[in-house]
Amino acid sequence: MPRTPFGRADRLTSSIIHELRAGGCREVLTAVGGVRRAAPDVSGAAILGVTEADGAAAFLDRCERLPSVTGVVGRAETSTTLRTRHGDLTIHTARDTNAGAALLFLTGPTDHLVSPAILADK
Repeated sequence: MPRTPFGRADRLTSSIIHELRAGGCREVLTAVGGVRRAAPDVSGAAILGVTEADGAAAFLDRCERLPSVTGVVGRAETSTTLRTRHGDLTIHTARDTNAGAALLFLTGPTDHLVSPAILADK
């Protein structure tokens, strides 16, 4: 998978968060993954949106209708990957009761997440 320079991914996540806020979005939004870790290069731009229990689908629908979105690459129950003219971006959702765990999981990196999972199994 091609890597994206941090600056480009940071600008993409920041612009989408700004666009959502300008449109009246009240969900808690934060960059996740390599952008949150300020990694020099990242595997992709991603945002976590914290929604109410039954608000994920409506939130993702709103994200897919943003003016800067040129297409939807894929959609799952709790996430959508959007295409913009500046690159692809994935928006994940989590309920407020699971937001901390989702933030930890989505911020990674994977090798840091494997060790606690192994310890939890013991």
